[in-house]
This record gives sequence, structure tokens and C-alpha cells, in this order.
Amino acid sequence: PRPAEAAPEMPGALGLFRGRKSDFILAKAQLNDAGQPQILYLRVPLAALRLLKGNVLALQPLGMMEMPSFTAIKPQLSAYELRIPPLPGSQAQSDALLALLVACGDSFKVVEGVLAGLVQGMPIAVLNAPASLERRLTFVQGLLNLLPIPARIGITFATYLADPLRSAVQIKFLGQGVAAPERHLVFDWGAGELRTIPPDDPYSRYILTQFKLDPSLVCEETTRLTQTTVWRASQADNLASMLSWVARRAAVDRTVSEGLPADHETVAAILREDPTLTDDLRQTYTRHLLAFVLALSDPAAADVIPAIALDNEATARTVTHHLQGVIQGGQAHAVYQLVERWLVRVPETARLRWPNLLHEAARQHLSDLLKTQQFQAAIDFITQVKQVSTSASTESTLFELIELARPAAQDHAGLAQ
Repeated sequence: PRPAEAAPEMPGALGLFRGRKSDFILAKAQLNDAGQPQILYLRVPLAALRLLKGNVLALQPLGMMEMPSFTAIKPQLSAYELRIPPLPGSQAQSDALLALLVACGDSFKVVEGVLAGLVQGMPIAVLNAPASLERRLTFVQGLLNLLPIPARIGITFATYLADPLRSAVQIKFLGQGVAAPERHLVFDWGAGELRTIPPDDPYSRYILTQFKLDPSLVCEETTRLTQTTVWRASQADNLASMLSWVARRAAVDRTVSEGLPADHETVAAILREDPTLTDDLRQTYTRHLLAFVLALSDPAAADVIPAIALDNEATARTVTHHLQGVIQGGQAHAVYQLVERWLVRVPETARLRWPNLLHEAARQHLSDLLKTQQFQAAIDFITQVKQVSTSASTESTLFELIELARPAAQDHAGLAQ
């Protein structure tokens, strides 16, 4: 900082930058004890940042320490030892979130806008920030706490910049009198408002709904979404698309867990693609998708289920138990059509208990038709079973259906034929 802007609470500037010959650079710029400007320049491997887990407040002691002067050039320098503290607890993370909210004029809309700019890759220019290293780092910490832990790693920042266009960091605290740069999302700390229109971002919108309810919910969600974030990062997504999927996953998780209707294509895509689903959620997704396809008579929407069930015994059991209940609940024909489709399209599913399920559904459906004297429908159903008996392994079922229909056939010539 310029001498006029330095203060006991902000003796120097601290920044994390992406390197060219090393992963990252941690730099501290400050007047030394002889009054000369001096830079401490540390090459930081990515592994160290992963251990830090976005806990930038752990860097505060480095930013506040005095900068010594040197009487001679040292041929060798000692490595800087970064002692990694444990990740702050829920209360400390909530405190940083609330401090961010206060800095943004107690406006969730402003917080959402700043976060949206960060997620969408816009550099954030912060004007009129207080001359306090702790408060500036707390602002950065609050923003990072709104992200899943893996997404925090590598977010770059500088606590003071005199020329924002010469630095490629993502969060920039500008010196007094520095003009707001173009192509930046500009936040005025003094006024607690954004000077530019932020982009729309689904993740920011989702996580702010949790923040509005309770800051502790943010901590729970960002921790819960860690595995999904790591997986999406491995797909070479940028931050915006990665977190867009994460937000969609989180929203659908909550919807299906609460038994509310969700888009079946999204549910199927998550079941098919996302390996980070817990066993409990995978069963919940499966039951949700089954309920949808049976209610709307759209068996094609559940074509993802057989492949999953073949590799996951718990899913196969969930499907069997769920469909057995549906059969007893009066939807035997819908279950028959669904399981028949699976056995024809994915013959490997015959090694599951689903052929028995098919037989049970067929017997129950024909029994219901005969009880209500729907003889033509019964004839059509027996014909349907006969046509698929070879491919769907329903030969034994066909004989059982004939035996079941024989008493009624004594009074109905078409059924007898």
C-alpha cells in the first residue's frame, strides 16, 4: 500500500497469484524496517493449497509480520513453513459469512451478485475497503465459504492493488482513488452496493437460499457437496459449469428427498452419470423415477434403472420391493409393461428376481380383469403375454394364466377359444 494508505491494521499487501513456473505464488509487499519497499515471494505447490482448503485467514499472521531488511544477499533462503490449521468450525465459518453480509450492506442480493461474478469468471474489483488486512481477508473468506471446499482451492486475490489491469487475480482490493476498471464486477464496500450488473448464476442463487435460512445450512451444504464437486472438476469443467451441476444436484436431492415432483430427465441423468450419489440417495432417486414412470405410463423414462440395478444389489432390491407394493396397490399391468420392457431390452436382468416380479404382475393383472368381467381385455392380455413369452422368459407364466382363466372360459366363448 502507498504510505498514506498503510495502517497498523494493514501494514502491507498480501496476494495469491497463479504462477507460470510454479503452481501458485504467495506474495507479501511491504515497507521493510528501513523504510524500503520489499517483496516476499513464495512459490506454493498446489498440494499446499489443497491442505489449506481455502482457509485464507490462516495467512493473516504472514500478512501482519514485520518485513526485515537485509545487509547482504543470502545465497540460500530457508523454506517458509506453512503450518496448516484445522478447518474452521461451523461457527467460525458462519461468522465469516455474516461479516460478508455486513460488508455488502446487509443485502443478500449483493452477496449473491458478488458470488455470481466470481463463479462466472469475472474479476471482482472492490472499492473503498477498510484499511484492515483482517477485514479484507474475512471478506475473501466469506466468499470462499459459500463455495464447496474443492472449489475454494486456487481462487486468487490481492488485498491491495494500485493498478488492477496489471494483475490477473480474481478478487482485487483497489487503492484509494483508483478508477473502477472495465470488464470487472465492481463492488463498492463503502456504499455496500454493486456498481455493475452481476451475471445470473444458478449455484449462487441456490446457495443464497440456504444462507437466508441459516448460515449453518451453507456450511452443511458446502461440505455435503464436496464429492460431487471433485467429480465434476475431474470432468474438466470450468468453475461455472461445475457449480451449475452441483447446484442442480443439490436442488434435486432436496426435492426427491421431500417427495416432491422433479424433472424426470434430470433425475435419470443424475442416476446414470453421477457416481457420487450415496446409497440412500440412489435408492430415493430410483423410487422417485419409478413413481413417475408408473404414474404417467412412460416406461422409457426408466430405462436407466436396469443397468444400475445390475451393478448395485441394493438398487435391485429397492426396485423389487417398490414394484411389489405397486402390484398390490392396483397397478399390476403398469408393472408388467415396465418389467417386460426391461427383460426384453436388457436380457441380463433375468438373473435378478425380476422374472418372478413379471409373473406376479401378470397373474395379478389377469385376476383383476376376470374379477371385473373384462373378458376382452383378458383375451388381449393373454395374447400379449404369448407374443413375448420367448424373449421375456414368460413360458411358465403363460401356463399359469391359462389355468387362472379356465373357470371363466366356461362362460365366455372368446376366452375359451
